Parts: sequence; C-alpha cells; structure tokens
Amino acid sequence: MSQFVMRLVASGLNVIIRSARNVVWSEFHGGVSILSLESQRYFRLEGVGHFLWFQLQTARSVSELASALANEYEMDLEICVSDVREFADSLFREGLIDKDLT
Repeated sequence: MSQFVMRLVASGLNVIIRSARNVVWSEFHGGVSILSLESQRYFRLEGVGHFLWFQLQTARSVSELASALANEYEMDLEICVSDVREFADSLFREGLIDKDLT
C-alpha cells in the first residue's frame, strides 16, 4: 500500500484530491484521454474511471467520490470506498491527481 493510500486511510477518507494542474485532457466517445505534461504519457479512462475523472475536476474527498460513485452506479458504498482508494492511488502514482492545498 502506498504512502498516499495510507494517508487516505489514516485521515478517515477526508483528504481532498483533484486532478493535477500539469495535465491536459479531452473527452472522447465514452471516455477521456489525459496527457501528463510532466511525464509526457497518455492515459485513457472509460466507464467508471471517466465518471470519477469528471468528479475530480472539483476538489473532493475520497468519501465524497465513493458516495457519488455508489449513487451513480447503485453500488455498495464499502466496495466504492475500496475502489476509489485504489483508483486514487494509481492516479497519484502517475501524477494525474494532487492533494488539494487550497
């Protein structure tokens, strides 16, 4: 488990995250393409990832993201919390999201 996820767990899911400022993205049919300006790598998100990416355009807590996901897809909240933690960890490792410091 990464330090980022450990901080999320320790914080009670109240860490506020958002899309990183050093990325550009564009929506396409059913998904989103993201370019990390730092690493010059492209990423593609579809389905749930696409939904969560749009949620991350505004600073949100992991618990807010999990609730939005559970409501949108009529899923169990505990599963959504676990899935959002994993998703946030992978985006953080790639430099696509940041902890919101505003």
